[in-house]
Amino acid sequence: MRRSLLLLSFFLFSATAAQAQNVDPAQPFTLVKALQDLGYRAQLDADSVGDPRVKSQSDGTDYYIWFYGCTDNAMCTGLKWSAGFDLTNGMSLQKANEWNRDHLLGSVYLDDEDDPYIDYYVVAKGGLSAETFEETLSRWNGALSSFKDYIDW
Repeated sequence: MRRSLLLLSFFLFSATAAQAQNVDPAQPFTLVKALQDLGYRAQLDADSVGDPRVKSQSDGTDYYIWFYGCTDNAMCTGLKWSAGFDLTNGMSLQKANEWNRDHLLGSVYLDDEDDPYIDYYVVAKGGLSAETFEETLSRWNGALSSFKDYIDW
């Protein structure tokens, strides 16, 4: 009996340790921890329908990571990084379309005032390894930086 309990404890610890290495949208705190471990600010709150979201920042630009595919505000399966820019004269649809045509990462759309938003969606059902998350974050940061240059921000 004691050996069974020790074995069970070992497997539970192993499963917890392996899970802690993953960034899983079904467990929003794993995303917050991963960002903080990489030196980023990360604040968990909820959107207007109660789904989790994380506010963070890259190179002086605030952005949100929205959780998608959620069931009753939990067990989410996707993540979308998003940043918006309030431009004095907005952005033309042609310029937004040129960005989308020429860049693989970071799709751009315009709000009702022609201000641009850049988004980056990632399917993450079952979680992302720490390495994959770090690469995803790096690609988002690169797309965000390039877009800021593109709009002279």
